[in-house]
Amino acid sequence: MSKSLQVLNAAKDFIVKDATARGVNLEDEFGTPDKFKEFVFAMTFKALKDGGLSTQEAFDVVAGEGAFEDMANKVWENAQK
Repeated sequence: MSKSLQVLNAAKDFIVKDATARGVNLEDEFGTPDKFKEFVFAMTFKALKDGGLSTQEAFDVVAGEGAFEDMANKVWENAQK
């Protein structure tokens, strides 16, 4: 299992545990598993940024090593067209 998947699973587990303790039904809140996954990704990224990581570092943690540079290169290439 990749490091990014481990981090996202840990965040998901924390969110689920907290929601369960507070009586929050996540299915009602998000509607679909994909929307919940997007939330976990975004909140994990935000928490890492708030914790002091750069945008590139935080994105690489949640999306995988080198993901930020890959995304930046694709955006740059598309902008040149």
